[in-house]
Amino acid sequence: MSFKQLILFLALTNKHWPRRGGRLPAHPRARPRHFHQSPEYTHTIHISHIHWSLILQHKMEIPDFKKARDMLRATPALSVGIVIFSVLFYVVYPSGLTALVLYPNAPLKLNMNAISFYIFPHVNLVHLVMNLVALFPLISRFELANGTVNTGVTLNLLAVAAALMYCVPGLLLFPKSGAAGLLGICFSFLTYYCHKEHVQTPVLYRFNVALHEVQIPTEYFPFINLFLIALLVPLTSFFGHLAGIGAGYLLALDYLKLLYPPLKVVLFIERKLAPGINQLKRLVDFISEEDAVNERGVAYRPLFLTDLELGVPASAPAATGPVVEPFERRVDS
Repeated sequence: MSFKQLILFLALTNKHWPRRGGRLPAHPRARPRHFHQSPEYTHTIHISHIHWSLILQHKMEIPDFKKARDMLRATPALSVGIVIFSVLFYVVYPSGLTALVLYPNAPLKLNMNAISFYIFPHVNLVHLVMNLVALFPLISRFELANGTVNTGVTLNLLAVAAALMYCVPGLLLFPKSGAAGLLGICFSFLTYYCHKEHVQTPVLYRFNVALHEVQIPTEYFPFINLFLIALLVPLTSFFGHLAGIGAGYLLALDYLKLLYPPLKVVLFIERKLAPGINQLKRLVDFISEEDAVNERGVAYRPLFLTDLELGVPASAPAATGPVVEPFERRVDS
C-alpha cells in the first residue's frame, strides 16, 4: 500500500471509530446508543472529517533530502568534521575525566595531549552546542578562503598557542584552574576577523544612549564579548578566553606563518591521498591546497563589503584606507 493510499484509507475509516468508550461498533455503519442525543460524538466526527480532508487536499511536505545533501556538499569538510568529532567526543569521553583538561602545569608535565586536545572536552551538552554554534560560521569562512588542510593546521596552532599563553601566567595566578572547550578557539577566529575588518570597517555598531551615540570599535569587539561572557556566565574561564584572543592576534599579525608546513609538502600529501579525498568530496566540500593558494594570493576581502554567498563584492562602495594584506604562510617553491 502506497503512502497516499494509506492516508486515504485512514481518512475513510476514521469516522467509524467512536470517541467514547473505546469500543468498535458492531458494524461500520452502526451508531452508538442514543446517537442523536450525543452532539459531542457528532461534533467529533465532523472535526475528524475536516482534519483528514485538509490532509488530502494539501500536498504533505516531505523533507527534501536532495536539497539537504546539496547543502552538505557545499559545506567545508573540516568545519563539518569538527562538529561531528566534537559531538562523538562528548558522547564517548567520560564527563568526570580530567586527563585532557588544560591545567597551568601541563607544559611542565609534558602533557601534550592536554595542550592539543583540551578544546574538545565540554561540561555539558549546552556548553558544547553553544560553542559549536559560535565556531561554525567563523571556521567555515576561514576554510573557504584558506583550504581544508591549512585550516586544520591553523586550528592546532591556535590551540597550542592559546594553551601556552594560558599556562605561563597561570602557574602564578591560578595554578589549579583548568580550561576546556572550543570557545577559546572561537575568540581566536573572532579576533582574527575583527583585526582584518577594522581597516575597512572601524566601527562595528552604533547605538544611542540618553541622546549620546555609543560606538563599538571593530578591533575591540572580542574584548567586549570577553567581559560580557564573564559577567553573564561567571564560571567560564576568563583567562582561557583571553589567551584565545592573544592567539588570534598572533594569527592575524602573521606571527604563526613560519610554523606552517611548506606548500610542496601539503601538495604531496594531497596527491597521495587523492583517492580518499575524491570520495570525501562526494559528501562535503574539500578545499584543496591548489585552490586555496589562489584565494590566499589576493587581498583580504572584507566581510561587510562582500556577498558571502556569491563571493563577489557587494554594491556598497569600498571604504578608503590601506589594503589589508592576506593571511599567507611560508611557501618553499
